[in-house]
Amino acid sequence: MSLLAELSLNSVKSAQHLPVSLSQPLQLGSFATQGGEHFEGGTKFLRRFSQPDLPLDLNAGYETRITKNVDDDGDLRPFLRHLRESHADLSNIDVVSFRNNLNKILSSPWSRNSWEIRIQRVKNTLFFDIVNERNQTNKDHSSTQKSQTNPHNGPVDPAERFTFWGYKFEEACTKGTSSHSNDVRPVNPNDQFCAVFKIKFNDFRCLIAAEIDCFEVETRIERSQSAHADPLAPPAKQRMVEVTRYLELKTSKIISTDRDDFVFKRYKLLSFWIQSYLVDTKTIVVGFRDETGVVRRVERLEVARIPTLVGDLWNPRPCLNCGFDLIAMAKKFCDKENIVYSFQYGAPFNSIRLTQTSLPPFLPPEFLHWMSGDNKS
Repeated sequence: MSLLAELSLNSVKSAQHLPVSLSQPLQLGSFATQGGEHFEGGTKFLRRFSQPDLPLDLNAGYETRITKNVDDDGDLRPFLRHLRESHADLSNIDVVSFRNNLNKILSSPWSRNSWEIRIQRVKNTLFFDIVNERNQTNKDHSSTQKSQTNPHNGPVDPAERFTFWGYKFEEACTKGTSSHSNDVRPVNPNDQFCAVFKIKFNDFRCLIAAEIDCFEVETRIERSQSAHADPLAPPAKQRMVEVTRYLELKTSKIISTDRDDFVFKRYKLLSFWIQSYLVDTKTIVVGFRDETGVVRRVERLEVARIPTLVGDLWNPRPCLNCGFDLIAMAKKFCDKENIVYSFQYGAPFNSIRLTQTSLPPFLPPEFLHWMSGDNKS
């Protein structure tokens, strides 16, 4: 590997950094995947939110769980197929990526979790592809014991258990699963609905695919009165309008100590905010669980309020600065096609490196053929 450039994280935290803005996301389409099978458009696997019954035991169904295919996690191929089948215009797009890559990039000024993202250029567009790491540090888990005991089957892997709890909470909030019933249907984390958004970091245009947990329908009052209406005229007519909006579903340990409060604000809220802010998800539904995995209360968290809750533990501006600076770096130095470049972030966690690798290209031939101009099929 040859080093091309390096971004100091001190620079993105500098007060002298030019301001970076993120545009209002525009949804352009959607697709779904199920165990490698692709479904174009529609709303397959997009589920409606339902308030779960409490207490909710997140361990129910663990013994019959379906594990997530790690090799498919962040796999670009379904996204690339969607771009082809929807005849997407990429002529003015700077970056194509899953949201997860941007989550990692934007969190880096405040994170000590290693990551690597591969980059391949086609014409003027950069494609980001995550390099999965199975042993990343999880700050939420670091405050708990190294092993736990399943009351049914003895010791279990805590990381696997925590992951299952998250999936189980999603199922309970979208299928009406209740701890008071005998419903222990297997949770299948491989069923995914993804929405595709166009966003801009200043002038850099990005297409990102984001897995969506669920939606809800909000009823609003709409008034038909004109902005220049006579103030003495009778009140304008009103009508009820239903608006569909996406929700994020999360679990977190019940906050009972100062350490719990610190971990929640320093790590959890940073992750929650970045993931939701990127696609303008306005509300997160959080299930607060005890040590045994039983949700005792559910709260709604408004994303816009999150930065006001964390004091000086972190702030959003360096996150956006980091995203903009890395895209600018990649646009400048990743200038050759059929070459794989790499962003790398790791110890001592003070910079992000851009290198040129000797790895083979990761974009599939059929997609490259479509990008070459024969994109009518």
